[in-house]
Amino acid sequence: MRPRSCSRSAVDSSARRADSLVASSSHVLQHRAVGEPGHVADTDEQAREELFPHYFEVLTQMSRQRGFRPPSREGSSRTSRRTARGSSPPETVARKVAASLRTLGATRFDLEYGLAGHPAGQVLRNIELFGTEVAPRVRELMAG
Repeated sequence: MRPRSCSRSAVDSSARRADSLVASSSHVLQHRAVGEPGHVADTDEQAREELFPHYFEVLTQMSRQRGFRPPSREGSSRTSRRTARGSSPPETVARKVAASLRTLGATRFDLEYGLAGHPAGQVLRNIELFGTEVAPRVRELMAG
């Protein structure tokens, strides 16, 4: 069984359902968050080369367990153009994060980093770039 792709109408429908649940609940949800796997490095090429082997390993294992097509470098490249995953420099990631927040009406973004087997030094650099360059730039983009 192959997973369905997530269309804009599906995202809008999910957002409407979430808004309806919030309106009907007795407590107020103050934030809507979105999370996405990603890896921030100094360049696009570096991000792809550092992330892909770990992404490929994890997703190949998941594809066997869940019955979807295993990943490919070409598919990963197409996905990284639309999402934070594998994108760099930090400015590119910041623009994609801001676009995701606006599209989904979210106020928080969680970068899911450090896939299994990812070297600690690369994960730490990812966190550093996200905290010192991406997050401040996202705040600027959302304010403007």
